Amino acid sequence: MSTFYPEIIIKKAKEYPIQNLLEKKQIQYQGNSYRYYLKCPIHSNHSKQKRCFSVYPKDNRWQCYASGISRSDGGDVIELYMKLYDVDFVSAVSALLILSGN
Repeated sequence: MSTFYPEIIIKKAKEYPIQNLLEKKQIQYQGNSYRYYLKCPIHSNHSKQKRCFSVYPKDNRWQCYASGISRSDGGDVIELYMKLYDVDFVSAVSALLILSGN
């Protein structure tokens, strides 16, 4: 049996701050309140590129310049959680809701 989440639940999961997820994984980043820069935490073959990954805290989105994943192509906290932990959508939503206390 698959789990279905109403849109309001998915929206709550998407509100979990990406920078909190990075800190939980002990991933270091630099930047300002507009954009954080870091090595891509999901593409090990891009590890030589110092800052190919950006996080935009205002809209809680991310972008990987090296792979072409843009913040309009997904780039939300659910997608990042799925990639960092190699889990499916339902597992990522559930985990983010637990992390956010919902």
